[in-house]
Amino acid sequence: MKEHFERFLGMGNATDNPADLFAYSYDASELRGETKAVLFPESEEHLRQILTYCNRTNTAITIRGNGTNTVGAAVPEGGVVVSTQGFDTIRAINVREGWVDVESGVTLHELDEALAKHDLRYPHFPLHPLTTVGSFLARNATTAHGLRYGRAADTVKQLDIMDGTGKSFTVTKDFATYTGKEGACFVIIRARLQILPRTTRSADIFLTETLGVAIARLHEILTGAEKPLGVTLLDQASATYTGLSTKYTLIVEWEGERGVARHEQYASIISKLALVKRRVGEQRYILEDDGTASHETLEQALRWCADKSLPVFTNAGMAIIHPFFTRDGANLREEWAKYLVSLGGSPNGDAGWGLCKKAYVPAELKTTLRQLKERHDYNNILARGKLAEYV
Repeated sequence: MKEHFERFLGMGNATDNPADLFAYSYDASELRGETKAVLFPESEEHLRQILTYCNRTNTAITIRGNGTNTVGAAVPEGGVVVSTQGFDTIRAINVREGWVDVESGVTLHELDEALAKHDLRYPHFPLHPLTTVGSFLARNATTAHGLRYGRAADTVKQLDIMDGTGKSFTVTKDFATYTGKEGACFVIIRARLQILPRTTRSADIFLTETLGVAIARLHEILTGAEKPLGVTLLDQASATYTGLSTKYTLIVEWEGERGVARHEQYASIISKLALVKRRVGEQRYILEDDGTASHETLEQALRWCADKSLPVFTNAGMAIIHPFFTRDGANLREEWAKYLVSLGGSPNGDAGWGLCKKAYVPAELKTTLRQLKERHDYNNILARGKLAEYV
């Protein structure tokens, strides 16, 4: 199989080395799968030839960025892994019209560095620096600034994609249809994304010993006259491990200098937030999960985490909760998912559904996926067995 792919991908752009197959058999979920080959296309034509061959031979494809996904969306179950690392170019920055054309393998950290040279930024900057544009869009993910800017689909102006049959097309509307499908119907090749002036930002920090007081303050902020960029809530454990405080810590980010923490102080707070997963992981809580509550049930969900002694940080503006688990307590992750459902919430926050949460994919999304598969991937080549079964 490797030799066939190298005929059109070129030497070194396909591998079946056991070490490589192992490295690409898992993602940050720690689930492990198996694959027959790992492919590194460098052009749209390369990708089309891969899809053509896989359709002809009934070979499943798992699209993969940098493997940062925490729910098994990048874990292969046979077939081949197709890496987007070769799609690594920022093609154009249009300052006047406020957009950037970027390929799917570029990380949001690389995008931010490139835009900073023009005093610009993309609205979202995820905590994990290796998150790729393609992964972010494939999950229709969000960040703490989702309170102001929504989800990934809300920042898209144009998408260039290829479906499971090898057909390329450009999308200029209905972006929510083409994002959030976790590579099950389309491969995102390029995106034209909204960009903004790189204005000054600031933050206010509210500390309390009591979760109820923190939630009350959150509701005051969310119903206030001014809308913040975002609100992050850390429990006492995660705040302590991160070095922000030893109390419940509410961080309210603002555009401009409205907040007390400005300039270097603001930058210090954000840099500590970016390390929350690493710092909590150093305390043996190495498995991150997520889920969405509502602002009305957020306190109940956080008390559940506290009762289980789970450190947690929360994108409070979007009511997305990230608890951390030890390997010994990994069985609690299923309880967590069921508890969120009992509250009327969702086990999916911003990481996607993947293999870990396939059982909770809503019926409406399954119906949509089936319709999209019938039009765009009727041989079921892409992300086979993920999200929903398609026969």
